[in-house]
Amino acid sequence: LNNRPIGGKKRDKYHDDIWNIKYLRGFVWNDLSEHMAYERRIRSQRVAAEVSQARREKDVYLEQVEKAKGKEHAEERRRKKGRVDKESEEDIQQRKSRLQQRPAFPSEDQKDNSAVGVGDDVLGLVFARRNN
Repeated sequence: LNNRPIGGKKRDKYHDDIWNIKYLRGFVWNDLSEHMAYERRIRSQRVAAEVSQARREKDVYLEQVEKAKGKEHAEERRRKKGRVDKESEEDIQQRKSRLQQRPAFPSEDQKDNSAVGVGDDVLGLVFARRNN
């Protein structure tokens, strides 16, 4: 049948077309259908893997966007309170100094220079040394 005209009447749509069929000895139709089913499964697994990868990337992106929004919100609150947030060496030093342990009682020099005010820490007011 290979390279023979399909034939039929001259007015037929396929009259001048040629067969392109080759006989395959020992070929079973089920082999072809199994192979096609296997390829469909592989394709669907590949698509599922791509979708899950895209979902993970989306989740990471959205998480980073939420973190950025939180940082922007915190900076906005600092600006409203009058503090300016600058990422510099001074800020890093301030963060480090906050972590250092403060002395339990202020030194004599610090006592003279600082007065207890309304805005001081409540614990500082309760446990402050009295000069009486």
